[in-house]
Amino acid sequence: MKKTTIFAAVFISLVLAPAAALCRTDSPSARSLAMGDAVTAIGMGTDGLFVNPGAIGQVTQYSVNIGYGYANINQWHQASASFVDSQTNKWLTGGLAYTFGYADKAGDTMTHDIRVALGTKYATDKVFIGFGVGMRIMNLSSDRSKSTWYVDTDIGALLGIMKVFSIGITGKNLVQDAAQPKKNLAQVELDKPRQYWNLAPRKLAVGVGFSYSIFNMGIDCDVDFTTDTDGRGGSDTTPSLLAGMEFMIKNVVSLRGGVAWDRVGHFVPDDDKFKDEVRLSLGVGYVSKAVAVDVGYAHDVLDKHGFYLQTTVRVFLP
Repeated sequence: MKKTTIFAAVFISLVLAPAAALCRTDSPSARSLAMGDAVTAIGMGTDGLFVNPGAIGQVTQYSVNIGYGYANINQWHQASASFVDSQTNKWLTGGLAYTFGYADKAGDTMTHDIRVALGTKYATDKVFIGFGVGMRIMNLSSDRSKSTWYVDTDIGALLGIMKVFSIGITGKNLVQDAAQPKKNLAQVELDKPRQYWNLAPRKLAVGVGFSYSIFNMGIDCDVDFTTDTDGRGGSDTTPSLLAGMEFMIKNVVSLRGGVAWDRVGHFVPDDDKFKDEVRLSLGVGYVSKAVAVDVGYAHDVLDKHGFYLQTTVRVFLP
């Protein structure tokens, strides 16, 4: 009864109060940013809500999460709030997030992004099987576009072996209401001169993970099927490679690092196409039984102005 009341209070606060969009497309937390966003197979709770809904139950927790992020390209500010529960029920997992983002440089662009995920899990000492479905409801408005709502769906799965090896796969933005003609969030024009963002491209992400004692490592391949990266019209198939690792010190402090070769990157008006990003990232975190605090930073080595910053606070409920 107590947990039901807490869940209802969190749900109401997330729906009624402004709170987060994220630094990169589909990226969840400071932990993810610091690990190069290579968390499809090691999403572990909140990260799974955004990257792979099948990974929400990878760790057992009942938590509320808030955060702030900044992307220097377009001066993109975000605040975030999310809730995940893989503890109340042995077989079911779920999560909820409300996101808000604002970029003054990109024509007063504003987004409201609501995510709801529901999944199931089977876990023993030898094997973990997780499957989840997520719904994404986004509102976009800017100087060049009226306030419009979009709906999409993610489907993800995770297989873990001996709590050491894991394989994750996610199909993102599969319904593609957001990529219909004249409603294309995968490449929406936001400002003058021409400037585009890829906010909801159809993607397939595949990741492998390795976890042992104080160490986690992930390697992902993220394929974008929608964004017109070369500026020639139509859709391109564009794979990106991501890798990251995490070390725990006395189960209290986390040290993280990663690299992401993002071959979609960001739109360059002068070239009329998207430009790659090669992001090197670092981060640190503190965790206790009650709370965790994470900070992540990433810098695009191909653009001196291209940096990302994310902070996240997680509160673990009993």
